[in-house]
Amino acid sequence: MTPPYAAELRVYEPLAAFDVEERRRWQQYAQSPAVPSGAAGARRERILGLVAACRPAAAVPRPGDAGEHAAVLHGEAGLLICPLRTELRCWEAAVALSATVPPEVARAALPAAEIALAAAEQQRWLAAHPQRRSHVQTHRWTVPVRWFALFDREERRLQLGPAPEYGSSAEGVAVGRSLVYRTAMAQARRRVGRAVKVLRTALPDGDTLAEVESLGRWLEEFHPRSLVELDYLGLVDLVPDAELRDDDSAGDVAEALGALKDGDTKLATKAYDRITDRWRVAYSVESSN
Repeated sequence: MTPPYAAELRVYEPLAAFDVEERRRWQQYAQSPAVPSGAAGARRERILGLVAACRPAAAVPRPGDAGEHAAVLHGEAGLLICPLRTELRCWEAAVALSATVPPEVARAALPAAEIALAAAEQQRWLAAHPQRRSHVQTHRWTVPVRWFALFDREERRLQLGPAPEYGSSAEGVAVGRSLVYRTAMAQARRRVGRAVKVLRTALPDGDTLAEVESLGRWLEEFHPRSLVELDYLGLVDLVPDAELRDDDSAGDVAEALGALKDGDTKLATKAYDRITDRWRVAYSVESSN
């Protein structure tokens, strides 16, 4: 499930990247008039999550509960598909929960039997579909700095509109308000490769290098003619219009990496701080929950 204040990193692949069964399904699916955008798909997942959370006991989805849905784009290579794989991502999140928080906290959020079920269903799905993968990464409350390394500031698309009044939108997203980056897979891979090269020299022992390397390995799993998209989704509701207009995080990351390459750690720190300062409000909201 995608929480309301979260960003998504998505990969859209051409039909040729999918096996015959999926290719046929997504080709038919893309012809439906009800195909959701990436944002609409995320809203649908939140509704499914709220329904699950309102049960007498929290539960992960069973196979078939969420159905098969995808975000669809039309690019130079034809149809581009980003399967949402909602059930798989829910199972992955449940397994990750037990690995990232104390056991008593995990049990309070989700019964141990549900976590065990999620682990079993995740392994069953992966065994049944060894060539398939998750096309979506989600991060709550902030956008991971490493994601911006994939994009150029000119690939940023900002749309502003009125934010809904409190309680006016059950989906929790401001209609007409969005901030999205989108780039070709070849560009994303090239940029993450440059970032890894710089970090191996400047910050070889930090977590940042490992995280960027992991991001690069994830991108390598997809078709070379894919598109990569970063969508702020509900995070735009935490930031006023003026701050969204001034948000040049991709440019700041490029500046920080350039400074590190030149050995100017002071300039690199200033650029990095500009990004983290943008999310102070989000950090305060998260810690108050």
